[in-house]
Amino acid sequence: AATHARKARSLDAAHPAIADTLGWIEWQLGNHQAALPLLTEAAGKMSDNPGVIYHLGMAQYSLGQVSESRKSLSKALETAAEFPEKADAQKHLALLGEADKWPAADLDGLQKRASDNPKDVMAHLQLADMLARSARPQDAADAFQKVLDLNPAIPAALIGQARLFAGPLKSPEKALQVAAKAREIAPNDREVLAALGFVKLLAGSHEEAYGMLKDASVSLDKNFTVRFDFARAAYSLGRIAEARAAMARVAASDDALSAEAKSFLILTDPEAPAKAGIALTVEESLAQDPANVPALMLRGSLESAAGKNPEATYLQVLTLHPQFDPARVRLAALYLEDAAKLDQAESLAREARSSLPEDPELSRILALISYRKGDFKYAAQLFAELAIKRPLAPAELLALGMSFANSNQPEKARQFLGQALQAGLSDQDAAQVKETLAKLETPEKVE
Repeated sequence: AATHARKARSLDAAHPAIADTLGWIEWQLGNHQAALPLLTEAAGKMSDNPGVIYHLGMAQYSLGQVSESRKSLSKALETAAEFPEKADAQKHLALLGEADKWPAADLDGLQKRASDNPKDVMAHLQLADMLARSARPQDAADAFQKVLDLNPAIPAALIGQARLFAGPLKSPEKALQVAAKAREIAPNDREVLAALGFVKLLAGSHEEAYGMLKDASVSLDKNFTVRFDFARAAYSLGRIAEARAAMARVAASDDALSAEAKSFLILTDPEAPAKAGIALTVEESLAQDPANVPALMLRGSLESAAGKNPEATYLQVLTLHPQFDPARVRLAALYLEDAAKLDQAESLAREARSSLPEDPELSRILALISYRKGDFKYAAQLFAELAIKRPLAPAELLALGMSFANSNQPEKARQFLGQALQAGLSDQDAAQVKETLAKLETPEKVE
C-alpha cells in the first residue's frame, strides 16, 4: 500500500486525498514525522472532512503536540458527519484533556495509564512531565527516554530531556547533544529553539542564548517558561530593563514560575537598597542559590552603603556572567578611588562602554579617569555628555572647568568654574578655582 500511495503522490502531488492516504499509511508504519506534513497539507485542503482532520490529530498526538492534537481532534468531532474513527477520536481527546489537569493528577494513576498503554506516547510524555515538575529529574529523564524508545523523533521528549540534563542532572554536554538533535529534527519548531536557548544559557553562551530565546519568545508569547528564560538571558548580558519587562509578565501570570519572577523583580528594583528588610531577602536568596546574580548585585550595593568593600562580590558576578557590564561599571567606580588601580578602572570602563554608551555613571567614571590622566579634551567631551543626561555635581563642574582650562578653552573654563563656585566647593577646591580663574587672564597653561 505504501508503494502504491508513494507512486500516486509522485504522479499527482497536489491531490489532497492522496496526501491524506500516504500520510496515514506513514503514520501506521510508525513514520510519524514523515506523516505530519502530508496530513497537515491534506487537512488544509479538506478541512470539512472529519476523517482527514482526525488523521492529522493522531499524527500530532504521536509527536507529543498536545495543543495542536487537541485542536484537531476537537474540530473533527465538532462536525455533524460521522466517521469510522469517531470513538477513537473521543478517547484520545479525553486523554489530552487530562493534560490540563495533570499537575493535580494522581501520579500513581498516570503511571498505571502509561503501564496499561505501553505504546501511548502521550501517556509516557505526560508522566515524564509530571515527574520533572515533581523534582524527580532522573525518573523524568527515564520516562522521556521511554517516549523516545517508542519514537526517537519526538521533539517534546528531546526538549524535556535537554532541560533536565542542562539543569538538575548537570550534564551540559548531553543537554547540548539532545537539544541539537531536536533542532535537527524540527528546525522550525520555536519550542525546540527555546529549549536550545535554555541549554546555551546554562552552558554560559549568553549572547547566543539571548538571540535564540528572544526569537522563540515572539512566537511563544504565552509560554511563560520561555519568557522567564528569555528574561534571564537578557539579564545575563546586562539588559536589565528588557529583563525586568519580560519577567514582569511572568510575575503577573498564574504560572508556577510567578513566585520566582516576583523575587527577581524585587532584587532588581533600582530602589531595592533603600527598602526595609532587603538585606535579609538578599541573604535568604543567596542561601537558596549562591549563584543568584541579582542577589549578588544587590549585596554589592548594600556592602558599599555600609562602608564595606564589594570588590569580591562584583568579581564573583563577572565569573558567573562574564558579559554583565553593570558589574564592570561598579568595579570601575570602586577602582577609581584607588590611584594604584586607575588603569584597571579604565580597562573595565572602556570594556563596558560598547554595551552601555548612554550610561551616566560610566560617562562620569571615564570622564574622571581621563581628567586624572591628563586627557583633558576627552574629559571635557565626556563631562559635556554627562551634563546633558543630568546636572553636574560641584566636583564634576570643577573638573569640567579645569579640563577646558587645560585644553585652551578659557571662555568655557570660566563658565564652568564659575558654576562650580556657585554650586558650593570645599575651601581647598574653591581656592584652586579662584587661582585658576586668575591664571586664565594670562595665556600660560593652567596646572
